[in-house]
Amino acid sequence: MITDLTKLFVTVDATFENLIELIRNNSKDLAIVVDNAGKFLSLISDSDIRTAIMAGYPTSSTVSDLLHNLNGRKTPLIASAGASEGELLRTMELKNVRHIPILNENGRLIDVADKDTLLNNRKMPLIAVIMAGGYGKRLLPLTLKTPKPMLPLGNKPLLEHIVNRLQGCGITEINIATHYHKEIIHDYFGGGSKLGVNINYIAEPEALGTAGALSCIRQCDTPVLLINGDVLSSVNFRAMLNFHLDENADFTMAVRRHELMIPYGVIESDDMAITGISERPSITRLISAGIYIMNPDVCGLAPGGRSYDMPELINTLLNKRKKLVCFPIYEYWLDIGTIDNYRQALVDMQAGLV
Repeated sequence: MITDLTKLFVTVDATFENLIELIRNNSKDLAIVVDNAGKFLSLISDSDIRTAIMAGYPTSSTVSDLLHNLNGRKTPLIASAGASEGELLRTMELKNVRHIPILNENGRLIDVADKDTLLNNRKMPLIAVIMAGGYGKRLLPLTLKTPKPMLPLGNKPLLEHIVNRLQGCGITEINIATHYHKEIIHDYFGGGSKLGVNINYIAEPEALGTAGALSCIRQCDTPVLLINGDVLSSVNFRAMLNFHLDENADFTMAVRRHELMIPYGVIESDDMAITGISERPSITRLISAGIYIMNPDVCGLAPGGRSYDMPELINTLLNKRKKLVCFPIYEYWLDIGTIDNYRQALVDMQAGLV
């Protein structure tokens, strides 16, 4: 049961930006669309938001626009009051949905059935791998005696923020791949019991690259979440896993839009003839956010005993015609790979942005 449905309400004339903010700030990964009189119209899920981001929806567009264009859907699947949990779960499986609005005999919304709640999914069926073995050369001299993931942010190191985030999402089985000053990480976290998790260490005898540690993962039957140890983020891992499963993907990569400005006038030409000029244009591209979910068999593709980077794994998967999908993120994210970004993280932490 959702105790206060009104906290999830959004009106049709709200902006896409308003909608993102609402879903970011509630734990249900959901918004309930109502008209200006408060009458129920539809649901918009976290997955719908990310699909719209990939489609390039401007933040100024309205919820009404989104409802009209999102997969041609205008009204959601609904259930009547009194539907059993078994009936709701069977319908969710059949229709591949995670939420079903429940209406009473007068057509008034009284609840929203949530698949995770019905299944009592408190623990996430995920094994996490944190890549924490890098040298952090771009952060020298800060990393001269300290591994990059152990740099302090507030009253705890970056790596503890990552572990806390995983634990808060219900992920308790965590592998940490270590190499540079590994003893500092091992001594600080131990077995992880103080943080409510179980930590297994993958001590790399040499730097194995951004994906090499996958070869050391014990055989498992659940998906694997891999996250770089220099990423500070509030990405919704449960939403990412649901997205991965709903897409029936082999490999899901968290991505975000990154804008580059060319500080010159860019010339368009046809041979020697100038046909146009753009002054300081910007180019927007999708970039990897350093967070991935993959099926367990993908880990077996990483060769042991040598450095192996993520682009090599991705190309291997593409050659094998595996299904790779993008998971666009709108949550806070920062790659703490440079001095400037580390300083920005300290500012953001102080401001309560993460």
